[in-house]
Amino acid sequence: MDTYINTLFSRSKTKFKPVKRILKRNFTDLAQNNFLRKSKKNIFESVWKTNNISSGSSASTQIKLPLIATGTYDFVVDWGDGSSNKITSYNHPNTTHTYAISGTYTIKIEGTCTGWQFDNSGDRLKILSIRTWGSAFRLGTNQGNYFFGCDNLNLATVKDVLNLSGTTHLNFAFSNCTALTEIRKINNWNTSGVGDMCGMFSGCTFFNQNLDLWNTTAVTNMSSMFRSCSSFNQNLGNWNVSAVFDFSNMFYDCTVFNNGGSCNINNWKIRSSGNIDMSDMFSECNAFNQNIGNWNTIAVTTMNKMFSGCTAFNQNIENWNTTAVTNMFAMFRNCSRFNQNIEKWNTAAVTTMYGMFLNCSSFNQNIGNWNTAAVTNMGGMFWECTDFNQNIENWNTTLVTNMNGMFYGAVNFDQNLGNWNVATVTDFSTMFSGCKHFNNGGSPDINNWKLKTTAVVAMYNMFKNCSSFNQNIENWNVSSSNLPKKNQ
Repeated sequence: MDTYINTLFSRSKTKFKPVKRILKRNFTDLAQNNFLRKSKKNIFESVWKTNNISSGSSASTQIKLPLIATGTYDFVVDWGDGSSNKITSYNHPNTTHTYAISGTYTIKIEGTCTGWQFDNSGDRLKILSIRTWGSAFRLGTNQGNYFFGCDNLNLATVKDVLNLSGTTHLNFAFSNCTALTEIRKINNWNTSGVGDMCGMFSGCTFFNQNLDLWNTTAVTNMSSMFRSCSSFNQNLGNWNVSAVFDFSNMFYDCTVFNNGGSCNINNWKIRSSGNIDMSDMFSECNAFNQNIGNWNTIAVTTMNKMFSGCTAFNQNIENWNTTAVTNMFAMFRNCSRFNQNIEKWNTAAVTTMYGMFLNCSSFNQNIGNWNTAAVTNMGGMFWECTDFNQNIENWNTTLVTNMNGMFYGAVNFDQNLGNWNVATVTDFSTMFSGCKHFNNGGSPDINNWKLKTTAVVAMYNMFKNCSSFNQNIENWNVSSSNLPKKNQ
């Protein structure tokens, strides 16, 4: 029995390892794995192609990191060819690396890297993709233009969420990234500290991604944010835009944008103080036709070209408060379907209505009570408005200097304008050209117009092709006009 026990004990000593040693090794392996996992989370990993050279780039066998003078750096860069460098400043000589041969390389940055800006220069065409942002990578604070001009950048497979801590500006962040279709996990970005999104995706012609979870509470500037994003059509109705001052060009040339087919953009709460710019906001948005009649526009000062080229737009906006608006230049230009009641608009502060309804072939609403006392430019206002024929004889035109092409091609227009004060007008050229039914509403009052006599007054083709016009205008003082030269 003793012999059996001794034999068994002897075997156990050779067969089994001490528990203490096993636990020690396992804890060591676990610690190493945790370190590796943490280390991997801290890596900014990207793929570059050295021979995608452009004006201002490094050579075809080089990569230059786009670091900035105001940045903070303390990282090790693995260049993907077996070599690495420690970088502690933006102008460190090793921020440019030379490879033995040109090609595609994976670059890994581990450590603090705050400040990154291509700004449409440098090696912008060489960066192809980003695999991980890493927890220590930061775009920077307020310089913007981070990946501006990176035409070949693909972010569809990035594995983590970009850390925006400390970043207040995303202006032109991805501008002209023409290959960009998707930025993976972008809807999870924490944008609560961002105040400027100007031009952020401008020129990203293939970008079309859901951003409805973004916190835009602090944003004051959204100008040109999606300019020329010709594929973009997402629902942004949940955004808080109550701090935004500048919406100009926000969706300019977004040819398919219609808020993702949702009407909840009508819920946007526009700020009610300050000077808000909505110029070109939906310009050339051919598909846009959402209800935005609930917007509070009391603080909006600029609406020039706001809906220019919105060929589908025909929504009720009669309750908009336009008290502060000074500029309505080409506001509805080429809005071929627009025909809504806007007679209640307060236009007392408006100084220019040039081309306001140009080519609005369906528009025919009563706007005869508008206050036009401050308007100086009415050129092309009803150009090719083929349906327009409303009484506007009581308009105050005392300050108007330009009526060039005002009713050009408005074939159905025939109203009495004899009460207008045209004493400051210097350009009547083509004013009624092509108005084949115009005869001043059958009234001779147009003969009472007092023309400007202290400056040259242009009247080129003023009544050209006005086949119905037959009113006496012999009382006009044309001593300063060019009427006799080219009135055909």
